[in-house]
Amino acid sequence: MRGALAASALLLLAACGDEGAAPASTGVATTGPTPAPPPRVVAIEGRPSAIAADDDGLWVVDDDRDEARRVGIDGDPVGAA
Repeated sequence: MRGALAASALLLLAACGDEGAAPASTGVATTGPTPAPPPRVVAIEGRPSAIAADDDGLWVVDDDRDEARRVGIDGDPVGAA
């Protein structure tokens, strides 16, 4: 009986005293931010020369006029180059 009690006590001490053990899994995984997909670029004949869309808006490029315009998600012009 004493042997079983001593063995149980040793097992409990071993289980509680393992400071180097990894913490128990909570089932929740942490990940970094998801990278945004690259913009889609579509080359077309005539004007405009290309269109690219991403989360921030729409780019319209006209090679004949050497300009690029950016239109926001709401349709308002954001800028031109």
